[in-house]
Amino acid sequence: MYLDTFLGAIGVDAGVVAKIRSNLDAFADDIGGAKLPQAGGFGGSSAGHRMTTETNAAQEFIVSAMQDLADGLRDFGINLELWQEDMAYTDDDAAVQIQAIQKVQETVAEAVRAPVTVPAPGGGA
Repeated sequence: MYLDTFLGAIGVDAGVVAKIRSNLDAFADDIGGAKLPQAGGFGGSSAGHRMTTETNAAQEFIVSAMQDLADGLRDFGINLELWQEDMAYTDDDAAVQIQAIQKVQETVAEAVRAPVTVPAPGGGA
């Protein structure tokens, strides 16, 4: 049922898009605002130093990836709204074309239903 509401036969309801966008923004805020705990040290040995360096690099990567995910969710929400606007325009454009085709069909149907006068044999008046 949700898919029917989302896509609809004549376009996407703006209220549905607004709700999805709101959810995406909330998810993005949650992800972008998450704070990872700072990793502790691994001692003064060379192996401990390498572990600390690699752990810090991994943590920076994860924080950056989470921010990219948050940005992606926000961008998706923006593009969803733009797509909904495009779909509304496309639906309006298609409706105009369909109405033009229907008028042609009605005109042809009226012409077919109109009485046909057939001249009498022998050309008499």
